Amino acid sequence: YRDLCPAPAQALVEHRCCSQLSGIVSSWLCTLLASAFNPDFQSWESFLPLVDRIMTGPSPASDPREHLRHVIVCALVAQSPKILQAAKECQLQECLQELSLHLPVNSALLSLIDEKLNVERCITYHRACYVPFGMLAGFCGGAQLGAAASLGVAGAAGIL
Repeated sequence: YRDLCPAPAQALVEHRCCSQLSGIVSSWLCTLLASAFNPDFQSWESFLPLVDRIMTGPSPASDPREHLRHVIVCALVAQSPKILQAAKECQLQECLQELSLHLPVNSALLSLIDEKLNVERCITYHRACYVPFGMLAGFCGGAQLGAAASLGVAGAAGIL
């Protein structure tokens, strides 16, 4: 998960929520994700496609749990935007508590599972998303420093 979604993973570390997430994943592994179903949030019919993918997925003899781990990683990747937003709003504990009670099954999650998540492709995509932001931040920061310097403002670096 850390390789696929470094920003949410780092937020989990910074907010000291790794053990909470580990507990959620352990519960999912032990129950084949049945613990992620909550009829108060989603109907069984909506959750059933996830169960179907777990039960009918490939299971190599060398590692019979490989597909289950794949499904769980996909579930975490699908929840990454929500995890990151919760971390920004200092509500990560609440977000993980909700995730421990209910995993939303939607087309995005099912597509991730069906497409056999490609770790290298995800890492490349994730890094590419930050390149334009970094370039823009550097450009804007340099422009502010240059403008402040041209106005003769002392301590132009304090702007940033």
